[in-house]
Amino acid sequence: MVNRSETRFTSKVRRRPIITACSRWSPSPTRTTSLSSRNGNPRRPRPAPRWRRRPTRISSCKAGSGITIIQRSTAAPESFALIGAYAQNIVFRDLAVKNASKYCICFGAVRDYSVVNLYSPSTNSDGVKVYGPAFGGYVNGVFGRYGDDVVSVQCSETGAPFLQYNFTGGGDCIGFKCVNIDAKTLACLAVVYAGLSTEFMYNIEFDGVHGYAPQNACKVASDTSTKVVSGIAFRNVDAMAGAGVIVQTVIVDRLTLDNVARISRPRLRAS
Repeated sequence: MVNRSETRFTSKVRRRPIITACSRWSPSPTRTTSLSSRNGNPRRPRPAPRWRRRPTRISSCKAGSGITIIQRSTAAPESFALIGAYAQNIVFRDLAVKNASKYCICFGAVRDYSVVNLYSPSTNSDGVKVYGPAFGGYVNGVFGRYGDDVVSVQCSETGAPFLQYNFTGGGDCIGFKCVNIDAKTLACLAVVYAGLSTEFMYNIEFDGVHGYAPQNACKVASDTSTKVVSGIAFRNVDAMAGAGVIVQTVIVDRLTLDNVARISRPRLRAS
């Protein structure tokens, strides 16, 4: 006997939304071809099945639940929790990453990429790391506690211990804007690293840098030799840090400082 109350209850259960993505080719479902029906009347033969893409269904989940990231090793790039590389129009939204071996999110060889609302209760290194070539980046909202720089834009790695992380080989970093960093870190909150002499760093902006950093709130530097970077802007910096903005071993052409709490050891070239 069917319990009607149970039937009514199960009919009210809301299903999670389904995202369909075409993956592989398969024949579309068709009815069995027959020339006669049950009452004996002839039936027209149905056409041959058409080929169409079979959808792959991906069940969505609520923010902050249902996602488990298992890292295979501590070597790069397996040590990165999430990687966006060799692609365009990448969006990471409303993510929480905990105890990543290296970077929470790493970009490389990308165009038109963005991160919206990243949170980490504790992790071992950077929150968002960008390696060149990278064009048209946007980050809005990075919160939590980080073991190294919170948001870092870098053309390429040059030091021997870090070459393994430079999986793209390096390149230009042009057009990047980060809004609203509010985090606690063991290093810096916003970092711009110049690369080799053949790589360009241009039009990088940080707006709203808050939180705590024992070293510096914002940093512009180069690991190799003195290099010129252009179009760097820091706005609304009020983090509790050793310095508001520090510039080391690099010459900044057109540096914009707007509402910055403090500047330490600047080597600036006037615009």
